[in-house]
Amino acid sequence: MNKFIQHNMKKKYFIGFCVLFSSFAISQSMKNNMLYNGKKEIAKVEAEGCGVFSSNCVYHISSLDDKPLMSIALLESVNPLKKDADGKPSIELYLRFVFSDLDKAAEMDATWLNLKKSIAQTIVKNNFIVNQQINEGAVNNFIKLYGERYSEREKSHKEIILVK
Repeated sequence: MNKFIQHNMKKKYFIGFCVLFSSFAISQSMKNNMLYNGKKEIAKVEAEGCGVFSSNCVYHISSLDDKPLMSIALLESVNPLKKDADGKPSIELYLRFVFSDLDKAAEMDATWLNLKKSIAQTIVKNNFIVNQQINEGAVNNFIKLYGERYSEREKSHKEIILVK
């Protein structure tokens, strides 16, 4: 039994190490008004209203030659059926991705600690930008997952959501 436990522990450590190493292998980041995939600049970023504790933040993403590609807005909705610790209706944050030339949008939950990194990872991992242009196939796949409005998705869970 002891050997079985040791084998499982080694296996878990190995898997954990692989996951940790793979997260460092490809780094996505947003800094100095640029979006990076590893060390390669892939897009320009302009933040609007993105101060500390801001819930009305918008990131405008453009190609390196200043062609608008997408905007990502941090928005909030009030859910009167969910209560916070004070008994008030909970406020839920979500991101709205609007793809400039495609006239398409998608919304997803935004409960991450590092918003800039999460947005960078979403853009890079979903392969939204290829050769300084929006990758329409990747956007369409993303729309299939997150195309339904956040407020509508929440209503389908038998809850009423009021969007500010």
